[in-house]
Amino acid sequence: MKLNTVKPRNTDWRNVYELRPVVLISACLAQVPVRFSGDTASNKHVKRILPGVDLVPVCPEMSIGLGTPRPTLRLVKHADDIRLIQPDGQVDRTDAMHAFSNSVVAGFDVDGILLKAYSPTCGPRGVKVYNEAGTGLHPVTTAGVFAKLLLQAQPDVATEDEGRLNDASLRQAFLIRIYASARWRAFRETAKRLADLQEFHAANKILYYAFHPDVLREMGDIAAGHGSCNLDSCLEDYAAAYFRLLASMPTRGRWVNALQHASGFVSRSITPAQRQQVSQTISAFADALVPLSVPVFQLRALAEANCSGYLSKQTFWEPWPLALAQPDSSVAT
Repeated sequence: MKLNTVKPRNTDWRNVYELRPVVLISACLAQVPVRFSGDTASNKHVKRILPGVDLVPVCPEMSIGLGTPRPTLRLVKHADDIRLIQPDGQVDRTDAMHAFSNSVVAGFDVDGILLKAYSPTCGPRGVKVYNEAGTGLHPVTTAGVFAKLLLQAQPDVATEDEGRLNDASLRQAFLIRIYASARWRAFRETAKRLADLQEFHAANKILYYAFHPDVLREMGDIAAGHGSCNLDSCLEDYAAAYFRLLASMPTRGRWVNALQHASGFVSRSITPAQRQQVSQTISAFADALVPLSVPVFQLRALAEANCSGYLSKQTFWEPWPLALAQPDSSVAT
């Protein structure tokens, strides 16, 4: 099965509103009525995100010829294997689902994956497994058949289910990662020289501080050309580190680190009273008294009024279009 996935766009990577991440999504979450009951699956956070991305809807069950409505499927433990069984008649759909899944993973390339939670085909984690007799649950949960092959083929792609998007920190991390992936693609289409990579690195640097400092240092060395690499190899090495950095979860402490780096640049151009206000706001965020949006918006306003150049170009201020979700206080500790 050949999916319509990422295509060249001639997009300006600097403008978050030009970026359109490509997201493979369980079709029911894209409001296509393909569930076993003939319904869609609804989630307010998914609905809010959808206008900002390009969707690749997939329903594995419909793709192997099962209609809707249809008998439910379940994962069943058989000896050392887990099979996808339709209990109505005990029909085994595993081989058909494997064939479909392999046809998908062989030819797709996306910025993110958004799957139906707990589905025996699409669930990325926590899917129930029944015992062979069908009378009870096996003690181990797993990923759905389609999701497991998808994640094995694309381990570096941001992947969530709609249930986890109810957690603000996970929703925020997912949006950062899919827009960062789209930003890299847009940059990669236009990069002509090492100086372009250095510009890209500089524009993202404060956002990087919210992730992994060791990987950030590695990326800085690559962008500086310290290994005397040619452009293609530098871009390849940088991309590997870039997606490794983004796979780490931002914590409150790392967000504070990013905010402090931003405030260090702003502080050079503001009054002592304003510096004190910024410091108090960052401390309030560190103590979980205010959401992340408060120090970010405060610093951004001060930067726009008093600074130019390096700070004004930072993707940190809006790593995704904020209409899709506001920065929230519920970040990981």
